Amino acid sequence: MLKQSYYLFYDVMNELDEWDDHTQTIVTSRLKSNKSFHFLTAIEAEMVRRISSLLVSVEKPASLRPQSY
Repeated sequence: MLKQSYYLFYDVMNELDEWDDHTQTIVTSRLKSNKSFHFLTAIEAEMVRRISSLLVSVEKPASLRPQSY
């Protein structure tokens, strides 16, 4: 997943106390690591991880950047 951000010194989780209980519960539960891919093989799960990482990455590899016309 994303290793760097444009906002290197901002951590949204530092604001956790400012959120209502419902939001805290949802966000923190989504951040827990779920390594269960019971419906995929190990190879398929790794492929999903890598593709997902590329899709959400701020920095795209040069080969995946749109070509200018």
